[in-house]
Amino acid sequence: MKETSNSKDAKTIGLVKRSTHSIFSDESPSPVNKITTNTLETSSTSKRAACHNLFTEESPSPVNKRVKMKQFSVLMKNIFEIKAQNCRIIANQERIFNQLAVNGNNCPDKSLENEHSIHYKKFPLKDNDDLDYIEGLLNDDSFYQYLSKIISMYGGSDIGTFVKTCLDNLFTNSLGTNITITGKINKCFGNEPKLSIKTLKLFRVICETGRKKFPNNYMDDIVIKITSSWLRHSKERMKRKEANA
Repeated sequence: MKETSNSKDAKTIGLVKRSTHSIFSDESPSPVNKITTNTLETSSTSKRAACHNLFTEESPSPVNKRVKMKQFSVLMKNIFEIKAQNCRIIANQERIFNQLAVNGNNCPDKSLENEHSIHYKKFPLKDNDDLDYIEGLLNDDSFYQYLSKIISMYGGSDIGTFVKTCLDNLFTNSLGTNITITGKINKCFGNEPKLSIKTLKLFRVICETGRKKFPNNYMDDIVIKITSSWLRHSKERMKRKEANA
């Protein structure tokens, strides 16, 4: 009986040992442990990928951003200048036609006035053909006086701004590239023959009208300086306008 009892105790102890060994040495993880491990590994991989993207993602260079901002600023400035110039021209045209409507009844020959107004619609002159056409009309004293009256209504607080307004309204930038003060060829601007604005009747109308409009501060030097600058920058204005069109 005693041996039988000892045998049972030995079996019990052996069973407990095997169970304990199975719990602490089982090589295959339980399903719960396996899911937890996979989740942690996935989370760790995602974090490493996020960090990699954070430090390797390409971003615009500060230099490129500054260049683009500068280009945008120049573009907007050019657009505003063109819009302002167009507004000045439109305002001058409206003021002129309104003044003509008020003074229309004072014209001794209304049919002649209407004919001159049709010719005036050619302004601003686009090319040499338009210029030749107006130069021919200016041989007629009635048209000469009519154009002088129109020009006298152009805006300008002094002789300099008045002359610039006249040039903006009477000449296009394209025609301005074919004209210089003296007519001499400047190799910097090409070898094409140029017209001398000093020889044009149209320029004479501008000068005589300016002298009457500003008798106290009219100076030939100022007129020539403003005109020369306007003609010299005609090509630049034309290219800028085409680029912004």
